[in-house]
Amino acid sequence: NAKFLARLYLQAENGREYLLTDVVGNQKLDALISKAPKNMPKLHEYPYAIGNTNDLSVGNITYSMGNASDLGVGVAEGVVSQVTIDPRVKKEFGEKFRTSNPINRGDSGGPIFAVRDGKIELIGVMVAGINETESLNYDVKINDIIKMAGPKAKNIFPKK
Repeated sequence: NAKFLARLYLQAENGREYLLTDVVGNQKLDALISKAPKNMPKLHEYPYAIGNTNDLSVGNITYSMGNASDLGVGVAEGVVSQVTIDPRVKKEFGEKFRTSNPINRGDSGGPIFAVRDGKIELIGVMVAGINETESLNYDVKINDIIKMAGPKAKNIFPKK
């Protein structure tokens, strides 16, 4: 179900736009992944491994990164609060898990990290918050995103 999305650019802090490569997306997962070009100025780097979301447990400590209301990138702490999807949540977005990290407008698409065995792991991407509630948020599992990327995953994600 992944398809190539043509001509996507990322604007760096210097204002220059850089063409993203190996871009794949899936509207049902509400996810897009790509690789930044080598000639782009380095962003702040955070060392992490790609996690296995099949190994998540309720209570795993999580950190989310997002750009709420375009006020700049921020980090929020939470925990995995549900590892199986609630039947009331639309399944068209793929298999999800729930975290207690606050998600605000503009955070969607940001990464969710877990700290397990003292290591930081990318475990998903923020996709949905229930407006009428506080901290009732759902995230797409990284395993599903890697599956969506197909063969391009080896170009986009760092080796474990």
